[in-house]
This record gives sequence, C-alpha cells and structure tokens, in this order.
Amino acid sequence: MNWHFRSSPAFITFVISYAVFTDQFLYSSIIPVIPFALHDRLGLPDKEKQYWTAVMFAVFGIACTVASVPWALLSYRFSSHKTPFQIGLAVLVGATLLLWLGRDLATQLTGRTLQGLGSSIVWVTGMAALADAVGSAHIGEATGWVAIALNAGSLIAPLVGGSIFERSGYHAVYALIMAVLVLDVVFRFIMKERLGAAINNPLDVTTVTPRIGSIHSKPAEIKEQFSEEGKRDKFPASQVQEYDLEAGSDQGAAAAGVDNKAVEWTKGRTVPVILQMLFVPRMIAASWGILALAGVLSGFQTILPLVVHKIFGWNAEGGGLIFLPLTVPALLGPFVGRLTDRFGGRWFSFLSFLFMAPSLILLRLVEDNSIGHKIMICTLLTCIGSCSTLALEPLFAEITKAADEVHASSLGCSQPRQNSYLEAYALFSTAWGAGDVVGPFLAGFILNAAGWRTTTWVLGLLAGVSAIPAVLFCDGYIWSLPPRRSSSSV
Repeated sequence: MNWHFRSSPAFITFVISYAVFTDQFLYSSIIPVIPFALHDRLGLPDKEKQYWTAVMFAVFGIACTVASVPWALLSYRFSSHKTPFQIGLAVLVGATLLLWLGRDLATQLTGRTLQGLGSSIVWVTGMAALADAVGSAHIGEATGWVAIALNAGSLIAPLVGGSIFERSGYHAVYALIMAVLVLDVVFRFIMKERLGAAINNPLDVTTVTPRIGSIHSKPAEIKEQFSEEGKRDKFPASQVQEYDLEAGSDQGAAAAGVDNKAVEWTKGRTVPVILQMLFVPRMIAASWGILALAGVLSGFQTILPLVVHKIFGWNAEGGGLIFLPLTVPALLGPFVGRLTDRFGGRWFSFLSFLFMAPSLILLRLVEDNSIGHKIMICTLLTCIGSCSTLALEPLFAEITKAADEVHASSLGCSQPRQNSYLEAYALFSTAWGAGDVVGPFLAGFILNAAGWRTTTWVLGLLAGVSAIPAVLFCDGYIWSLPPRRSSSSV
C-alpha cells in the first residue's frame, strides 16, 4: 500500500485543519453544558453561574496566552513538530476527562486551564508544521482551509452540544467530544512531517550577526547565499523576493518589514529571537489585527445569543443558528488565501477592517422584533463574517511571511527556519488568546453597563482602528516598499 500521502502537503493541511476543528469543537461544544455543570454537578447557586461561567472562559484564554511563548521555546528540544503536536493532543484528552468527570470547582478550572494549554500547543506547533509543509508562497491558501475548520467548529459545536445535551444528557456530550478526539489521534499518528531540517536546539537566544539575506545584502548576494545553504533550510533561491537592498539602505530595511532601529538595537547583542520579532512592524501589525479580530468574534459569541433572545425571543437553537451568516463566508477562505498569495494581503486586510467597522456599528439599529430587523441583522452579520474571512487569511499569511523576512534579514540569526515559525505562531497564539480574554469581558461588560447600542460602537471602533496598522505595515512599510522585480528578469 502506498503511504506517501502521509507526507503530502494536502494531507498535512487536512490534519492541521482537523486539529484546529477539534480544538474549537472542544471549546465551543461545552458552552451550553457549563452552566448545568456549575449548578447541578458542582452545587453553585444560580446567582453565581454567570460569574463562574465568565471565569471559565477567561481561564481558557489566559492559559492560551501565557503558555504560547514558553511552549515555542520548549519545542526546540524536539526533533520534529509531530511529537509536541501529539503532546498537545494528550493534554486535550486529559483536560476533557477532567471537565467531564470533575465534581468540584478546582477540577473544572484545572480542566479549562489545560484545555487552554492544549489549544496553544495546537496553534503554535500545528501552524508551524503547516508553514514548513506548504511554504510561505502557498500559506494563504492553506490557512484558508484552516479558517474553514475554525469556523466549522465554532458553528457546529454549540448546536450539536446543545441538541445532544437536551436529548441525551450531560455524558452524551462528552462521549461525542471523546469520539472527535479519537479521530484526531488517528490522523496525527498517520501524518508524516515534511521538515527541511531538524528543529535543533539553538535555544532561545542567539547573537545577532548578519548571515543569510542581510538587509544590507544585494539581491544577487542573497540568492547566492540561499543557493549555498538551501539544502539545510529548504528555501529555494527562486522563492527569494527581490528588493533593492543597497548597503545601509533604510528603504531596503523597510521593504523587508524590518525596522532599522531594531537592527541597531540588537546588533552585537544576545537577544531572544522572539523578542526581536517584536521590533518588526509587520509582525506587530499582524498580531494586533489577530487580537482585534479574535476580540470581535469572541465578544459576539458571548453576547449575540443573549441579544437575539431579548429582542426576538429566540431560544438556544435560534441563538446558535444566528451564527450561520457570521461563519458561512469562511467557505471562501481558500480562494481568499490564494488571492493573498498572489497579490499580497495589505489591501485585503485594510478593506476588511474598514468595512467591518460600519457593519458593526449599524447593528445598533436592530432593536425591534420584526421581519425587517431580522433581515437586517442577518445581512449585517453576513457582511461581518465576510470581512473577518478577508482579514483572517492575510493575517495568517503575514505571520509566516514576516517570520521568513526576519529569518532572511540580519535579525534572522543562525537558527533553523522552523524555529522562526514556532516563535511567529507563538505570537499569533498569544494574540488570539488575548483576544479571547478581552472580547467576552469587553462586550459583556459594556452590554451590561451601557447597552447594545454602545457595545456595537465600541466593537466598530476596534475594527476601524485596526485598519490603520494593516494598511501601513502589512507586506512591509507602505511608503518604503519598492517594486518587486519579475522572476523573468532574474
């Protein structure tokens, strides 16, 4: 039997996407179960359910945020991404068992914390493995499939979890979760990783010295260095993006998305590479965009069922179905990702945040139980979902491409490219986890304190402000980015 498919980019993309689906399914399927578990299994009074439910969500996000960077640094000690990827699965299984069987608050909080840790492992290690498999030239299309899995988990899990809970009870929900996890186990063990180099252990600090593709190198020198060392890094010289990088050129540095001040500050110093990435404007812009997008989406996940119940009188099933227009546009993810790979992500991310802002603000007009207002909220949510898809694919790709630029510049140091991906997606996971913490608290607090209309203003403002760093820094600094040469002229 031919098992070569195990290491194919298509199968690896499928496995990573299913892992993301599993992670999101675990997170979302117990949303309707948590209040029951807190009241009937733990004996908490009704007046405390709202508080501890919010705490359970916050604990997950905090664990994901705090664990991402340490896990990326710890992953250096493994010879491939597959082993830590499987460790993350074991953590998720343990977390699920604790949440399923725990009958006290400490056990439930521990389970939710472990679930956040497992989620960070899935995102950091899984996305790094995906970037290794498909390369930065095709990462946009690949992450489009990941986005479909992410949104499918967000949409399906609450509906299925709530329906099974009502018909078959508490234990049936967790039995389904374990079945999803078992399938994930099978896929992760079948997958065979494609690595250009082992993830050796240069550990978390390196001395910054220009090596491959210094920002002071000329294009010909960069291609020559990559052709000499390409066997180790598996980065074909034909994929090197050419910029006019003259010696000492501020324009060339900005074209690569690298701040010259960051180069001067780190030159000759021993600095963790992940901290060096924090000096790269395009990495900062991408991380902020991810935090803002996660905050808006998680905030809606928290308050939208409450709002439609109050305005339209919809039950839990209706509160779940209202997410359909928000998530169905994610089916366009691979197409958007392909466009991002071809044309860059600056204008996609900028326009998505720009149009998302008024769509969010106009939701304040939905306040009557009428057909017109039901059509209005579905239309606006479709616009918001479309904008989130247009934003997410370029931001995914930007993380990978920014890591490549850092690796190829004088900030890239002497570590394997796979380590740069680990650190880049650690920042991604940190930003997403922070959004998962900020979004529900921000939206829930404002909804309770000032009402639905003010909440839509705040979320719209968050989206609108996020358009500014997207247009300025995605794909490099907008006013310093020189034209790329065509590959035929090389």
